Amino acid sequence: MKHYSKQATSLLKGLFISTFIILIACGKDSETISAPQIDYQESSSSKQKSSSSVQRTSVKTTFELGVCEKSNISEQLYVSEKSDYYTCSYVNGEYTWMSMKKSSSSTKPSSSSTAEFEYLTKSKTMKFTLKYYRQTVCSLEGKGKKNCNYADGNPNVSFTIDFIQPGGSKTTFSTKESINKKWFEYDDLGEWEGELSFTTEVPALTSTIKVCPKVVDVDALLDDDISSGYCYSKSNVGQLPNKEVVEQSDTRADKYELEWEWYLD
Repeated sequence: MKHYSKQATSLLKGLFISTFIILIACGKDSETISAPQIDYQESSSSKQKSSSSVQRTSVKTTFELGVCEKSNISEQLYVSEKSDYYTCSYVNGEYTWMSMKKSSSSTKPSSSSTAEFEYLTKSKTMKFTLKYYRQTVCSLEGKGKKNCNYADGNPNVSFTIDFIQPGGSKTTFSTKESINKKWFEYDDLGEWEGELSFTTEVPALTSTIKVCPKVVDVDALLDDDISSGYCYSKSNVGQLPNKEVVEQSDTRADKYELEWEWYLD
């Protein structure tokens, strides 16, 4: 009997140990399966959230930076053609894109660093002034040399101004349409010198300003367009310092002299 009881005790111990090992193994298996599933679901969810709020971080050219203004101050973008980061900053009273390389080279940004782009980084105001007109032919009315006095014309002077972006799109201003059809018009005028001015807004991203003068000899029956037909452009206007005067004249005209100037502020 003692022999059988020892065998029974040994069997019970073995059965208990086996059951305990199985339970421990199952517990470990359930832990190793469930934990990664929860982590994976959370990580995929967070990836979806981050992808929905992705903003642009780089552009190819400085032109693609767009406008720097109060609403996007401190925005930083990488420009691949420059291999540099640019930050929308407020410097010397203006919003402008600042190169990280240039700003890090000096603790005080120089005036040149605020005008490194060929286009305007924000809109500006143009002040345009007509300065001089003179009839250069004996007569605009077809009179003979004996009767000419270089002052028989009735000049009407107007300007069309194109504000052109690097991509070619443009905005146009016209004195006839925006100011007055008779902004500058006189009878029997041989020479005029003075200052006749107007102001207009120059859009952001403008890189070239093209000025096209038009001079018409006004007649009761039929006006005579004596314009040269040429326009005069100024490129890289983003690099112009504020209030730097640009002087221009209609050098192609053969019946008159015409001079004007303008600046941006």
